Amino acid sequence: MSEFESVDFFTDASLIPDPYPYFDHLRGRCPVLSQSERGVVTITGHQEALAVYKDPAFSSCVSVAGPFSGLPFEPEGDDIGDLIEAHRSQIPMS
Repeated sequence: MSEFESVDFFTDASLIPDPYPYFDHLRGRCPVLSQSERGVVTITGHQEALAVYKDPAFSSCVSVAGPFSGLPFEPEGDDIGDLIEAHRSQIPMS
């Protein structure tokens, strides 16, 4: 089993400094890979990515957290900086 088999791209901070080995791992498995635990499809192949970008049947949303990721708390007041810091571990791609 590869060291990347259990990695969650959306929450694993170890990928931040150098994500390229992880993407190489995915590309080695398949240029288009279903990530069923998150309900997303990862596209690492160049030709495959171009095909998706040019096909209007696919969403143009490029947010890795999805179009409506939301917040794990109810915003209150004019400055939610402290709330964001307190819940940062629960926010995708924080």
